[in-house]
Amino acid sequence: MTSGEINPYQELANAIIKQAADDYRKELMKLKKNPSDNDSRAKAAKIEDFFRSKWYSVLTSLDGESLIGMLKDQVGVE
Repeated sequence: MTSGEINPYQELANAIIKQAADDYRKELMKLKKNPSDNDSRAKAAKIEDFFRSKWYSVLTSLDGESLIGMLKDQVGVE
């Protein structure tokens, strides 16, 4: 691996976090349209649990609470 290349493990960690962020954003958009959607509420809560988990902190140094806040701001929900 040369200087400037991303470690394959870091690429995988980034992909996991990106997918979780995309999934969370999708559930938030569903909740924005239909606040009583319990399925989307449960899925969003599970993803929030991931962002607050030890496993998440192993994958990245980005603060999970900050990411949750940024994604909520993007979608326009509280």
